[in-house]
Amino acid sequence: MSGPLAGRVVLLTGAAGGFGQAIAEAFRKEGAELGLVVRRRGQLPPEAGLVIVADLADPAAPGGIVAAVIERFGRLDVLVNNAGVAPRLGLDNATPEAWRAAFAVNLDAAMFLTQAAAPHLARTGGSIVNIASEMGRRASPASIAYSVSKAALIQLTRCAALALAGDGVRVNAIAPGPVDTPMLRHSIAQRGIDLEEGLAGYRSRVPSRRLGSVDEVARAVLYVASPDAAYMTGAVLAIDGGTTAGEA
Repeated sequence: MSGPLAGRVVLLTGAAGGFGQAIAEAFRKEGAELGLVVRRRGQLPPEAGLVIVADLADPAAPGGIVAAVIERFGRLDVLVNNAGVAPRLGLDNATPEAWRAAFAVNLDAAMFLTQAAAPHLARTGGSIVNIASEMGRRASPASIAYSVSKAALIQLTRCAALALAGDGVRVNAIAPGPVDTPMLRHSIAQRGIDLEEGLAGYRSRVPSRRLGSVDEVARAVLYVASPDAAYMTGAVLAIDGGTTAGEA
């Protein structure tokens, strides 16, 4: 491989999910070396890359994850904070435990992985890509924990971009709209409605009248992480079919 990401070392969380698998495959095709974080052993085959089993809700996990990548590859070029959970927590059913659990994965893990990775990324002129969501820019009363944690992730992206700009580290976010993933289908099932009816409902509120694909999200991540986007930092790139076009 001779592309701009060939030989670069990429650390990706949530590597076994819909976005994660597509993002990993996209980087693999570019010739990148992969450190892949999963929650349970056996979710990915050993040949997928350096597979790291970790619970991102554990405050000790970020330091150990970054250390494992540095021990294996000796460098780090890209961090993709992709792992996320989407519980249906509203004002009527949120508990302190469930609220904290959602933020631990969606926000805290990204914050402390960024902190642990930053010195290594500064040595390589590296990049951080956070996978946010259109729901971080649009209120959702039925999924308050997810919406608020993703909004906080967007603000973390901007703050970290300013904090690390002087070190040559870029920090950006991708904000996907409705994409046909196992997480989306699980969300439909949680609501107790027919799958096709649920998918049709999501499609109906997207201006382009279709769901996105995981490959479209993965291609956006590749671009934002690559030297082609060298002047982009602190940006939130919407991949949502126009869903948030009217939002501030």
